[in-house]
Amino acid sequence: MYHAKNIKVKNQAPKSNVIYTPDQLAGQIANLVGKHSVVFDPAVGGGALIKPMRVMGLCHHVIGIDINKHAEGFRFCNETGVCDFTKLEYWPFKMPDIVIMNPPFNGAESRQLYPELFLRKCFEFFGYDIPVVMATPVGFRSNLRSFTSKRLEFLRDCNITSIMTVPATIYPSACIQTEILFFNLPKLPPHMVVDLTDFQQAA
Repeated sequence: MYHAKNIKVKNQAPKSNVIYTPDQLAGQIANLVGKHSVVFDPAVGGGALIKPMRVMGLCHHVIGIDINKHAEGFRFCNETGVCDFTKLEYWPFKMPDIVIMNPPFNGAESRQLYPELFLRKCFEFFGYDIPVVMATPVGFRSNLRSFTSKRLEFLRDCNITSIMTVPATIYPSACIQTEILFFNLPKLPPHMVVDLTDFQQAA
Protein backbone atom coordinates (compact mmCIF):
# COMPACT_ATOMS: atom_id res chain seq x y z
CA MET A 1 0.00 0.00 0.00
CA TYR A 2 1.05 3.62 -0.20
CA HIS A 3 -0.09 6.70 1.66
CA ALA A 4 -1.44 9.77 -0.11
CA LYS A 5 -1.77 11.96 2.96
CA ASN A 6 -2.47 15.67 2.49
CA ILE A 7 -2.84 15.40 -1.29
CA LYS A 8 -5.84 17.28 -2.59
CA VAL A 9 -7.50 17.80 -5.95
CA LYS A 10 -8.96 21.22 -6.67
CA ASN A 11 -12.65 21.44 -5.69
CA GLN A 12 -12.57 17.91 -4.30
CA ALA A 13 -12.34 16.50 -0.80
CA PRO A 14 -9.00 14.95 0.21
CA LYS A 15 -8.56 11.35 -0.90
CA SER A 16 -7.96 8.41 1.39
CA ASN A 17 -4.43 8.36 2.76
CA VAL A 18 -4.04 4.57 2.52
CA ILE A 19 -4.06 3.07 -0.97
CA TYR A 20 -4.15 -0.72 -1.17
CA THR A 21 -3.15 -2.73 -4.22
CA PRO A 22 -6.25 -4.33 -5.81
CA ASP A 23 -6.27 -8.13 -5.62
CA GLN A 24 -6.58 -8.45 -9.40
CA LEU A 25 -3.45 -6.36 -9.99
CA ALA A 26 -1.54 -8.23 -7.28
CA GLY A 27 -2.48 -11.52 -8.93
CA GLN A 28 -1.21 -10.34 -12.30
CA ILE A 29 2.09 -9.26 -10.76
CA ALA A 30 2.48 -12.65 -9.06
CA ASN A 31 1.92 -14.45 -12.37
CA LEU A 32 4.50 -12.24 -14.07
CA VAL A 33 7.32 -12.66 -11.55
CA GLY A 34 6.78 -16.40 -11.07
CA LYS A 35 8.48 -18.58 -8.47
CA HIS A 36 10.92 -17.16 -5.92
CA SER A 37 12.04 -18.88 -2.74
CA VAL A 38 12.11 -15.87 -0.39
CA VAL A 39 9.85 -12.85 -0.98
CA PHE A 40 10.06 -9.56 0.92
CA ASP A 41 7.47 -6.77 1.21
CA PRO A 42 8.76 -3.77 3.22
CA ALA A 43 5.32 -2.10 3.41
CA VAL A 44 3.17 -5.18 3.78
CA GLY A 45 -0.06 -3.47 4.87
CA GLY A 46 -3.00 -5.76 4.16
CA GLY A 47 -0.78 -8.27 2.39
CA ALA A 48 -2.31 -7.82 -1.07
CA LEU A 49 1.00 -8.22 -2.90
CA ILE A 50 2.20 -11.31 -1.04
CA LYS A 51 -1.12 -13.14 -0.67
CA PRO A 52 -1.23 -14.38 -4.31
CA MET A 53 2.39 -15.51 -4.07
CA ARG A 54 1.32 -17.70 -1.13
CA VAL A 55 -1.95 -18.89 -2.64
CA MET A 56 -0.34 -19.82 -5.96
CA GLY A 57 2.55 -21.60 -4.28
CA LEU A 58 5.09 -19.26 -5.87
CA CYS A 59 7.24 -18.84 -2.75
CA HIS A 60 8.39 -20.79 0.30
CA HIS A 61 9.22 -17.96 2.71
CA VAL A 62 7.76 -14.46 3.10
CA ILE A 63 9.21 -11.55 5.06
CA GLY A 64 6.98 -8.57 5.84
CA ILE A 65 7.69 -5.23 7.48
CA ASP A 66 5.20 -2.51 8.37
CA ILE A 67 4.98 0.40 10.79
CA ASN A 68 1.61 -0.93 11.96
CA LYS A 69 2.03 -3.78 14.44
CA HIS A 70 -1.49 -4.95 13.56
CA ALA A 71 -0.89 -5.08 9.80
CA GLU A 72 -3.16 -7.77 8.34
CA GLY A 73 -0.47 -8.86 5.90
CA PHE A 74 1.65 -10.29 8.71
CA ARG A 75 -0.55 -13.41 8.66
CA PHE A 76 0.98 -14.36 5.31
CA CYS A 77 4.56 -13.94 6.57
CA ASN A 78 7.10 -16.31 8.10
CA GLU A 79 9.14 -13.41 9.50
CA THR A 80 7.86 -9.96 10.44
CA GLY A 81 9.18 -6.65 11.63
CA VAL A 82 7.38 -3.59 13.01
CA CYS A 83 9.40 -0.55 11.96
CA ASP A 84 10.01 2.06 9.29
CA PHE A 85 12.00 0.07 6.74
CA THR A 86 13.81 3.20 5.52
CA LYS A 87 15.35 3.64 8.99
CA LEU A 88 16.42 0.02 9.48
CA GLU A 89 20.16 -0.06 10.25
CA TYR A 90 20.89 -3.73 9.57
CA TRP A 91 19.12 -6.68 7.92
CA PRO A 92 18.09 -9.33 10.53
CA PHE A 93 16.16 -11.75 8.31
CA LYS A 94 16.80 -14.22 5.50
CA MET A 95 18.09 -12.65 2.30
CA PRO A 96 15.21 -12.30 -0.19
CA ASP A 97 15.22 -13.39 -3.82
CA ILE A 98 12.78 -10.64 -4.78
CA VAL A 99 11.21 -7.51 -3.27
CA ILE A 100 7.57 -6.72 -4.10
CA MET A 101 6.24 -3.47 -2.66
CA ASN A 102 3.76 -0.63 -2.78
CA PRO A 103 5.55 1.83 -0.49
CA PRO A 104 4.13 5.06 0.91
CA PHE A 105 4.31 7.95 -1.54
CA ASN A 106 4.66 11.03 0.61
CA GLY A 107 5.33 11.91 4.22
CA ALA A 108 9.10 11.39 4.19
CA GLU A 109 11.07 13.76 6.41
CA SER A 110 13.40 14.78 3.58
CA ARG A 111 12.50 16.15 0.16
CA GLN A 112 12.94 12.66 -1.27
CA LEU A 113 9.87 10.59 -2.04
CA TYR A 114 9.24 7.46 -0.01
CA PRO A 115 9.48 5.19 -3.08
CA GLU A 116 13.01 6.47 -3.62
CA LEU A 117 13.93 5.93 0.04
CA PHE A 118 12.48 2.40 0.03
CA LEU A 119 14.24 1.53 -3.21
CA ARG A 120 17.57 2.93 -2.02
CA LYS A 121 17.30 0.90 1.18
CA CYS A 122 16.54 -2.27 -0.80
CA PHE A 123 19.63 -1.79 -2.95
CA GLU A 124 21.71 -0.92 0.13
CA PHE A 125 20.80 -4.21 1.84
CA PHE A 126 20.50 -6.55 -1.13
CA GLY A 127 22.57 -4.99 -3.92
CA TYR A 128 21.56 -3.39 -7.21
CA ASP A 129 20.95 -6.79 -8.85
CA ILE A 130 18.01 -7.78 -6.61
CA PRO A 131 14.74 -8.16 -8.56
CA VAL A 132 12.25 -5.53 -7.37
CA VAL A 133 8.63 -4.85 -8.27
CA MET A 134 7.38 -1.47 -7.08
CA ALA A 135 4.00 0.21 -7.44
CA THR A 136 4.63 3.93 -7.47
CA PRO A 137 3.18 7.21 -8.75
CA VAL A 138 4.52 8.04 -12.22
CA GLY A 139 6.05 11.20 -10.81
CA PHE A 140 8.78 9.13 -9.18
CA ARG A 141 10.26 8.43 -12.60
CA SER A 142 9.13 11.41 -14.67
CA ASN A 143 8.86 14.41 -12.34
CA LEU A 144 12.54 15.36 -12.36
CA ARG A 145 13.11 19.10 -12.20
CA SER A 146 16.77 19.35 -13.19
CA PHE A 147 19.63 17.51 -14.89
CA THR A 148 21.45 17.51 -11.54
CA SER A 149 18.60 15.86 -9.64
CA LYS A 150 19.87 13.27 -7.17
CA ARG A 151 16.94 11.07 -8.11
CA LEU A 152 17.97 11.28 -11.78
CA GLU A 153 21.46 10.13 -10.83
CA PHE A 154 19.93 7.34 -8.75
CA LEU A 155 17.66 6.21 -11.59
CA ARG A 156 20.68 5.99 -13.89
CA ASP A 157 22.06 3.31 -11.57
CA CYS A 158 18.76 1.40 -11.43
CA ASN A 159 18.02 -1.28 -13.99
CA ILE A 160 14.36 -0.72 -14.83
CA THR A 161 13.67 -3.65 -17.14
CA SER A 162 9.88 -3.26 -17.49
CA ILE A 163 7.10 -0.76 -16.89
CA MET A 164 3.43 -1.64 -16.50
CA THR A 165 0.90 1.04 -17.37
CA VAL A 166 -2.00 1.17 -14.93
CA PRO A 167 -5.14 3.30 -15.49
CA ALA A 168 -6.00 5.65 -12.65
CA THR A 169 -9.41 4.01 -12.19
CA ILE A 170 -7.75 0.89 -10.76
CA TYR A 171 -7.00 2.95 -7.64
CA PRO A 172 -10.40 4.70 -7.26
CA SER A 173 -9.55 6.18 -3.85
CA ALA A 174 -6.30 7.76 -5.09
CA CYS A 175 -5.75 10.96 -7.02
CA ILE A 176 -2.31 9.95 -8.31
CA GLN A 177 -1.51 8.23 -11.60
CA THR A 178 0.33 5.02 -10.75
CA GLU A 179 2.58 2.60 -12.62
CA ILE A 180 4.40 -0.63 -11.78
CA LEU A 181 8.19 -0.65 -12.18
CA PHE A 182 10.11 -3.91 -12.57
CA PHE A 183 13.84 -3.94 -11.80
CA ASN A 184 16.24 -6.72 -12.82
CA LEU A 185 13.56 -8.95 -14.36
CA PRO A 186 14.82 -9.05 -17.97
CA LYS A 187 12.61 -11.91 -19.16
CA LEU A 188 9.49 -9.73 -18.98
CA PRO A 189 8.39 -7.48 -21.88
CA PRO A 190 9.79 -3.93 -21.57
CA HIS A 191 6.33 -2.37 -21.58
CA MET A 192 3.13 -3.98 -20.35
CA VAL A 193 -0.43 -2.81 -19.81
CA VAL A 194 -2.49 -4.19 -16.95
CA ASP A 195 -5.06 -6.77 -18.09
CA LEU A 196 -8.43 -5.17 -17.38
CA THR A 197 -10.33 -8.43 -17.98
CA ASP A 198 -9.85 -9.47 -14.34
CA PHE A 199 -11.32 -6.17 -13.15
CA GLN A 200 -14.30 -6.37 -15.51
CA GLN A 201 -15.11 -9.90 -14.34
CA ALA A 202 -14.98 -8.78 -10.70
CA ALA A 203 -17.25 -5.79 -11.32
